[in-house]
Amino acid sequence: GTGAAWGSITGGFKQGKNAIACGNLDAYGVLDASSSRGPSEDGRVKPDICANGKDQNSTRDENRYQIGGGTSAACPGIAGITAQLVQGYRELFPGTEAPSPLLKGCMLNSAEDIGNPGPDFTYGWGRVNAFRALNTLQENRYILDSLSQGGSNQHVILVPANTRQLKCMVYWLDVEGDPVASIALVNDLDMTVEDPSTSVFEPWILDPTPVIINITAPAVRGVDHLNNMEQVTIDNPAQGSYIVEVNGTLIPSGVQEYYVIWEFQSEEIKLTYPDGGEGFVPGETEALRWDAYEGTDLFSLQYSVDMGGSWTNIMTSIPADSRQFVWTIPSNISDRVLVRINRGIYSDQSDNALAIMRLPSVLNVDFVCLNLTQLSWTAANGATSYEVSILGAKYMDSVATVTGTSIQLSISDTVDTWFSVRSIGANGGKGRRAVAVHKF
Repeated sequence: GTGAAWGSITGGFKQGKNAIACGNLDAYGVLDASSSRGPSEDGRVKPDICANGKDQNSTRDENRYQIGGGTSAACPGIAGITAQLVQGYRELFPGTEAPSPLLKGCMLNSAEDIGNPGPDFTYGWGRVNAFRALNTLQENRYILDSLSQGGSNQHVILVPANTRQLKCMVYWLDVEGDPVASIALVNDLDMTVEDPSTSVFEPWILDPTPVIINITAPAVRGVDHLNNMEQVTIDNPAQGSYIVEVNGTLIPSGVQEYYVIWEFQSEEIKLTYPDGGEGFVPGETEALRWDAYEGTDLFSLQYSVDMGGSWTNIMTSIPADSRQFVWTIPSNISDRVLVRINRGIYSDQSDNALAIMRLPSVLNVDFVCLNLTQLSWTAANGATSYEVSILGAKYMDSVATVTGTSIQLSISDTVDTWFSVRSIGANGGKGRRAVAVHKF
């Protein structure tokens, strides 16, 4: 009754309760037409989360690049973020592996809410935010507990002053269900959050009725008997103690472990890209990105070429719901560049300097002798020297710094490798490496 776009997530694995089904966004958070939409067959929230999968510049066979994408490109992005969270957990708790329900819960609860407020069948819980998810782990904003049939637990969260939004989620790794059951959920937990004034907030739920007006409607508060994750959000919460109550409504399997996960969003803003050390090229475009609570005030962006001594506007009056801006890089050659994002009295800037430098061009392997290889390139305006790199066991390794535009290296004619070069500025800042050339 809703057309082919809805309920179009195929295959049992993607519909699984404990798997992560990934929606496909472009670089600016717009869902691509190729991305399937929920709900699952029994009405659960799907996709779980979204990531950029459209128009990625990626590698392909024979050491080439290609533009491609799809959910098959968004999924590896989520896998990579999961790997980073696994590593972060190992660093916090050496010798211990991260529990998968904790990682998934952290990603879902910290996702940037796009589309309808709350969860929806287009974006799931939103666009992944690895920075927030890692902060959840690092700041220990989660509790592990368990329940049996009819049990009830209460957990207290202390909400600080000046919080604009409290986000709280309960997530559990549900046991396998009967493949022919109409409802996939086996163990049903239910959560509420009580604020200091004793007002009780239920989690967000969706209406999966296959009618367009129902399936596209914003989430409402209610009791969820379908999903193995539930989220309560409270805007402008008062400072104080909040009671998260989790009830074991139906637990036929005995005992069910669960995680309560939370985060606080404030008016502060965080510039997430660039953060320093990047090499930008004049005339190219870069998507500047920041993290912020969704208020109503406009943003503005500035850059400095003298480490903050003076600032030039990139754009003023950026819409309040924007979290990125495409910047055409100016021709100001400098390796002392900072970028700053502003909103009202709040601002944040790149932690370290980046470089705006031209690329060395026409990189060539001039000749290869028995034990000698010569490289040359065209000078880049504003560069004071050049860093030469060779492909090592895993990385492009720096092997020399020269002031001229050629170099002879002790590499024999039998070595098959790759070379690259990049500009270095007057203060030692490094531009982006040129596309490598192959020596057969």
